[in-house]
Amino acid sequence: MRAYLIINPASGADEPVLSVVNRELAEAGIEWEPGITQRDEDAYRFAQEAGSRDDIDVIAVYGGDGTVTAVASGLLTIGSKKPLAILPGGTGNCIAQELGIPVDLEAATALLRPGAHRMRSLDAIAMKGRHFLLRVGVGADAEMIRAATREQKDQLGWLAYFFGALNQRRAEPARYEIRLDDEVLEAEAIACLVANIGRIGRAGIRLSQEIDPSDGKLDLMIIRNGDWSTIAALGASVLGLEGEEPADPDAPLLHRQAERVSILCDPQQPVHGDGDPHGETPLEIEVLANALELCVPLE
Repeated sequence: MRAYLIINPASGADEPVLSVVNRELAEAGIEWEPGITQRDEDAYRFAQEAGSRDDIDVIAVYGGDGTVTAVASGLLTIGSKKPLAILPGGTGNCIAQELGIPVDLEAATALLRPGAHRMRSLDAIAMKGRHFLLRVGVGADAEMIRAATREQKDQLGWLAYFFGALNQRRAEPARYEIRLDDEVLEAEAIACLVANIGRIGRAGIRLSQEIDPSDGKLDLMIIRNGDWSTIAALGASVLGLEGEEPADPDAPLLHRQAERVSILCDPQQPVHGDGDPHGETPLEIEVLANALELCVPLE
């Protein structure tokens, strides 16, 4: 086996990456070569180059969620199906934790050993010619992502500063017209989330216990307002107490699933993809089912 390892040296963890990886892979008899990023676009480019090579069997990435998403997007853009291994090196590591990958570098690298891992398919989100693994956010969610500091995002996760903003009633509602496959939904709302992965912070908090990143579906959550009924509904979702899905389109929190989602807003709303700004609505989003193959623990 030959591995290509994309390393983001600016990732949050402070550890001797090369010595740990070299020891583990050498003991497993795996040849490897590094690609060390210096600019934001390097991870994407390295993934495309390695994904096109016949002599590379697996692509590993050391970094946080942003670096993992960039590598995944690079592979998806060229249609590569080479297996992807995540060596968590960020502070949040939501993608790795969602898949049960150890956040310890030595343990994560050991998964590459023959017989130490299984392959798991992972869906991806396609939007505006780009690919995302976590979620796309519209409205207040995008505004708060833009305003939050890196420390807040990493330490508190999305939910903490979202609740804080709801308490202060800062968000103004917009009129949403959303097409979910063949269903059209209209609602006044302050935010709309289209999620592939439910995890939203280091504390193991999940946006909803029902979100499955391998089910071939996108999970749409419409947050209608900032009152206490919305906060209670979000809390129930996080705790897995959602109960039966409300049929009332005026419910404070709506959760739907679809393969394709179109979003129109009046007025237009800001958009983020995996925490990075991506313009404004309107949006066309679709799921790429079984887009990636990842090395994950046997159990």
